Amino acid sequence: MRRTTSLVAVVSLTALVGSLPGCSKKDKVVDVVLPPAAPPATTQGILIDNFILCYSKKNIDVYQNTVHHDFRFFFAEQDVAMLGVPATGWSRQQDIDSATKMFNGSTGTRPDGSGLPGIQSIALRLTPLGDGWSQDVDMLFAGTLRRSYEVLMTVTFAGGATAMVCGVQDFYVVQVVVGGQTIWQLKYWVDVGATCNGVAATTPSAISWGVLKALYRN
Repeated sequence: MRRTTSLVAVVSLTALVGSLPGCSKKDKVVDVVLPPAAPPATTQGILIDNFILCYSKKNIDVYQNTVHHDFRFFFAEQDVAMLGVPATGWSRQQDIDSATKMFNGSTGTRPDGSGLPGIQSIALRLTPLGDGWSQDVDMLFAGTLRRSYEVLMTVTFAGGATAMVCGVQDFYVVQVVVGGQTIWQLKYWVDVGATCNGVAATTPSAISWGVLKALYRN
């Protein structure tokens, strides 16, 4: 599993708190109904498009159908101790609970226990890295295809404050069968951390995706 070591997330989280006001292995058949807002993810490209859609439109229904029933989110190594999250990552339900709060405008919680304004809008860009999807040698991710993406996401909170999510994400996908149709779903998601071509070093409000998720955990 790839990891980078950086103190950027710690510094960025402090700045954010201060600035805000108030392979291709087929899996077993699963019973999932795709909402009309997103086409069936018959290719990895459509899956990523749907992923971008669910964040940009804050659509939890699309998100739930994008992630696998055994999905796990892994926080960046440097964020685990800072956030008090398990090194084994979050389960699908924990991740969906956080996404639900982000998407429906619910307030979050700062590390000091005070309230964090709800999210008003999300502008997301994912840039693929490397030559395409490939099998991963890590046995933890056996049966999946992996590709890394560079993320640049601007999050606007109620009240107008903003934060930038910036860094590299490793996505691991598998095929599942839904209603007789084979589609792709995201099974593992590894946050490598808030390092994005120097942007995080020059932008005080740049944080990792894991930090954003943790601010809206239950």
